[in-house]
Amino acid sequence: MLATATLKSAALCGTAVVLGLLTVQGSLALWTQTAASAAGSVRAADFAVTVIADNGQQQRLSASGTPRTVTVAGVPALERDKPVVVPVTVTNATNAGSGTFTLRTTAGAPTVTGALAGYVDAAVALASGGTCATRTAGNARDIAQGAAGTFCLTLTLKSTTPATLSGAAATVDVGISALQLAP
Repeated sequence: MLATATLKSAALCGTAVVLGLLTVQGSLALWTQTAASAAGSVRAADFAVTVIADNGQQQRLSASGTPRTVTVAGVPALERDKPVVVPVTVTNATNAGSGTFTLRTTAGAPTVTGALAGYVDAAVALASGGTCATRTAGNARDIAQGAAGTFCLTLTLKSTTPATLSGAAATVDVGISALQLAP
């Protein structure tokens, strides 16, 4: 008698499982819908932000916002207390779709290395009117897509520079970064 009750119980459980599976299988149609879409095109963009220091070699900035060190080369010989201004031009030639693509470019503090490291003052300012003939204080500039902006690097040899360093060389590095602004 016990075996018959167990057998009936097992048959009842088996039937419940089969009915449960059939019920779930019937609901699969709700999860498989399709929709048509019109054909389109995909176009890749180029983060083409370039930097040129005093008409020297063109360098590209990273899209990650990591500062790129720009080395200024070809600076004329410095004379004591006579500042030399070097233009550093950043161009936003990015072709990322329609609408505006404005960048905020920032120039870090310049560093001077080499024999003249302690004898050259270096500062960054913003060009007014696109040239370094007139400058305003600051180190950040917003540049619209297709436009350019100029930073002005001013180098001055201190009057306390020893005569023994005449003709000595120095390297000036400026970190420049670019970040996209929200539209």
